[in-house]
Amino acid sequence: MTTNQPLVAPRSTLLIPHQGQRPIANPSSERFDRITRLTSRVLTVPVAFVCLLADGVVTSFRSTIGLRQVDLPGIATFVSDTVTSSEGVLTVEPLTVDERFALFPCLAGRPRPHAFAGQVLRLGDEAVGVLGVFDHSPRRFDEAELAALVDLACWAEAELRSAEEHRIAAEHLALRRRSEMVLAGMAEGVVGVDGNGRVVSINPAASAMLEWQPKDLLGVDLHAVTHSRHSDGTPFPADLCPVSEVLRTGGTRHHLAGSFIRSDGTPFPADWSVGAVQDDNAVVGAVVVFDDASRRVQVDMMKEEFTAVVSHELRTPLTSLTGALELLASGVMGSVADEAKPLVDIALRNAQRLARLVNDILDLERSATGQMPLSRLPVHVGELMRAAAATVQGTAIATGIGLEIEPVVATVWGDEHRLIQVLTNLLGNALRFSRPGSSVRLHGDQDLEFVRVSVSDDGVGIPPESLDRVFDRFWQVDGSSRRQHGGSGLGLAIAKNIVEAHGGTLQVESEVGTGSTFTVALPLRSQKSPVRADRRRKNQGMTP
Repeated sequence: MTTNQPLVAPRSTLLIPHQGQRPIANPSSERFDRITRLTSRVLTVPVAFVCLLADGVVTSFRSTIGLRQVDLPGIATFVSDTVTSSEGVLTVEPLTVDERFALFPCLAGRPRPHAFAGQVLRLGDEAVGVLGVFDHSPRRFDEAELAALVDLACWAEAELRSAEEHRIAAEHLALRRRSEMVLAGMAEGVVGVDGNGRVVSINPAASAMLEWQPKDLLGVDLHAVTHSRHSDGTPFPADLCPVSEVLRTGGTRHHLAGSFIRSDGTPFPADWSVGAVQDDNAVVGAVVVFDDASRRVQVDMMKEEFTAVVSHELRTPLTSLTGALELLASGVMGSVADEAKPLVDIALRNAQRLARLVNDILDLERSATGQMPLSRLPVHVGELMRAAAATVQGTAIATGIGLEIEPVVATVWGDEHRLIQVLTNLLGNALRFSRPGSSVRLHGDQDLEFVRVSVSDDGVGIPPESLDRVFDRFWQVDGSSRRQHGGSGLGLAIAKNIVEAHGGTLQVESEVGTGSTFTVALPLRSQKSPVRADRRRKNQGMTP
């Protein structure tokens, strides 16, 4: 074998990557320079190079020996078109008689290359580069030389693999740092727990609210330390904790309200939520997000006190005013001039409307705080349905809307007056938002656990984005609805509270332009097993 011209020092050259391609991470040039130097010496060739690929196209040269910048485009085209389609080591000997390379433009201004050998570099099943050599003299590479080229290619693959692992590790580290910065900047407390409920991470806001140093909480049972009792001191069993539920079943729990315990043992009210962390569909932990609700609780108490005082202060004069207007309108106090009668009627209607609003506000506050008195007795649901339908029958006739009733034969344990109030409210809403000539349907059925009473209409419907708010106080679909259809916007909130006080649920399904269906589900109970008054808001995600 002939001795080639003296070797020149290798150099690293980078081509501009093809549009849309991401070249592999750039490892240290010196490591690849060693490979090209050794390859040139072992195979006694003047030209050696390591280039990188993306989708079979050369994107860059990591190291070259015996090549100039002007040679690189031709080499890149040759490798992209030929080498990557081969299996194993590709050898072309001689190049000058192979028609595929008759116009091969590389090594401009030098003797044309006579021999080539190249080995594709792979990471897994993906071709990521090529280790190649050229010789200007006619020759054939023997088996030992090709085996050496394969071994050197394995070294280059190891360097690329190391570079890729370094890039991935750097990306993970950067992502972790960004996540830590986001968590550190959050005003809400964030605590991560493992599958056993032990703390694995905690952000500064959570540490400040709980008044624990992060190092003292890591590895401890979150529930046992910060959540094991209610604000009144009563125990809160771990198996009832929403965190335990999420760890058992997965999913999320939103809009939770309860108490967390500080390091000194004092509780504080918290609004919080918890979501499962899953890996391959297995729950491996959970994330708890919470905020100190002391300010909100204080504001709510002030609102409740203000509402109660105002309502009670309004109730007495309104009762007197309404009574006086009713006497005037009835003629008991003497005849009223014809021109004054419309004014008296207007005053009476508005006084009655204001009185209903005051009563609704009182009912809402009492039902929301669990202070609404309930007289629990066995109640026939079919009779409830008939009584509620009779209450709104006059309105249905006056508005030209049909009223259909399909009663159910079932008994529940509850307050007859309040349950009639719920159904009357739902029927009244359905009539207000239905078109003349349409129908409102009151339907009942039951299964082994629940009695369900549905109120359906063919009205305007509720937009999907508004379904979560229909039970909020003072809320209606849009600002004009209240003026157009009447109502205070409190009826559905009151109805939901009453139903939940009976251990049931109130849900809605609706489609714009088609209508809505509100469904009351009440548990089947005997007189010997009444619903406890403290079993409410369970379906709103409240802490037991």
